[in-house]
Amino acid sequence: MVCRRFKSSCRYRNKRKREKLKTRKLNNKYKSRKIREESCKKFVLNLSSRLLTNEEYLLLGKGMKFIPTPKVSSTYIRKQIMKDFLELARKLRCRFHYSTNTIKEIHPLYLQTGHIPPNGNNALEGYITDTKLEISRLKVKQFKHNLTLAERTAFNYLIKDDSIYISKADKNNTTVVVNTLDYINAGTNHLNSDHYKKIMSYKT
Repeated sequence: MVCRRFKSSCRYRNKRKREKLKTRKLNNKYKSRKIREESCKKFVLNLSSRLLTNEEYLLLGKGMKFIPTPKVSSTYIRKQIMKDFLELARKLRCRFHYSTNTIKEIHPLYLQTGHIPPNGNNALEGYITDTKLEISRLKVKQFKHNLTLAERTAFNYLIKDDSIYISKADKNNTTVVVNTLDYINAGTNHLNSDHYKKIMSYKT
């Protein structure tokens, strides 16, 4: 009976510890998110009539040079590598069959014909075959997303919204959000000022 009570008390204590640790992690995550939101709002200036959500502030606070990781699979990446190598193999075969020692200048209006030459010698074809096998066995690492699911949703909403214009400020790293109509009107008023003159006829 004593052993059973001791085991049950240990289980209860361990369960309480796990719950406390879990709540502590959630609180730390919530606090860090709040800190990030406050810091991002300092670098985002919203002059539009649209109310931005917290996820949109977090996204825009990353700056205009931030690049989200693309949604591509390892199969797609391997196919792209194989496609590039096949183009390289075509150029190698063309060089093997048609190259000369004289260096010719390429015409500026030169267009690629896409000609597929015949196979080259054994060394060249062996290299191409071995490289194809290595590419087919290539292990491609999956991209780790640098945006959360909520931030990706906010990203899609901002892209599809034509009523706002997002740009970087001229003198600092602040991201400015304005209405599209206001931006167009400001540009039109600037062009209609005395600093610019409309050209009625073109003399060439």
